[in-house]
Amino acid sequence: MAAPASNYSWISTFLEAQAAELGAATNTQLAYGRDLKDFAEWLERRGHDFAGADRDRIEGYLVDCDAQGLAKSTRARRLSAIKQLYRFAFDEGWRDDNPAIQIKGPGRDQRLPKTLDVPEVDRLLEAARVTGRTETDRARNTCLAADAVSLLAAVVLYIFAAGVVKGFAFALGLTTIIDLVVFFWFTHPMVSWLAKYRFFNKGHRLSGLSPETLGVARTATGGNA
Repeated sequence: MAAPASNYSWISTFLEAQAAELGAATNTQLAYGRDLKDFAEWLERRGHDFAGADRDRIEGYLVDCDAQGLAKSTRARRLSAIKQLYRFAFDEGWRDDNPAIQIKGPGRDQRLPKTLDVPEVDRLLEAARVTGRTETDRARNTCLAADAVSLLAAVVLYIFAAGVVKGFAFALGLTTIIDLVVFFWFTHPMVSWLAKYRFFNKGHRLSGLSPETLGVARTATGGNA
């Protein structure tokens, strides 16, 4: 059977066969028609048609669809329409080959699960706790959070209170700011400096930083603890 003369004759003949042989729904035919029309126009702008398009042309069209920002589902649907067209063309003898038969689709977007079981929630919380944060980060964030709460309380008290309570709010806010200054410009540099010395970083019992003083268990890191 001779191939139709134009791209649009290909599309109309293909859609008629889909409706007659497979009972394709109207919405399906319309979707195929839109997708194939877009592919036909893309080919024509480059001087090609359905009869002469090869695998590289089809893949080039799909790359262009991706560059336009089309969703994976849209690109997969367009590839499906092209595959159906060329399978039909091969069966009808319009072409001696099927250039789309080995082209793989873009796949589906991965979606988050709608529900999580208890172990999965525990793993997520643990990952959030340890990923991307050092002990120093967690200590700093804890201090900042505590001081932020104190400073907010001081501001609220100062605005709404009166008399002695207003004075207390002012003192609370001032001491909180001093605490932040001391933490960043004294405590952190001093502890970092002391940590360079074995007497402190190994937790000598006279350093005040021993596991017994801090109330934590000593962890062996090779050799005897």
